[in-house]
Amino acid sequence: MLREGGGFCQLQVDAYQDQQNCPCFTCLCSFKRPEPSSKDYQQRYNLREKYAEVLGDKRPDSFPEIPGVDSP
Repeated sequence: MLREGGGFCQLQVDAYQDQQNCPCFTCLCSFKRPEPSSKDYQQRYNLREKYAEVLGDKRPDSFPEIPGVDSP
């Protein structure tokens, strides 16, 4: 083990072949404990209801195209 912290660990693995004194493969592996996602704290609501309230019966083609922002 190379390093170990509160939320992480780093290991080095050396592989040897045929009684040789030098490794034929070396690998550094890092592991991290999961952290809470920002999605866990977001408020949940129905997007269809939210958009229906704001847009009413308008459709995307009801709005004029804005050059430089919208793609045709």
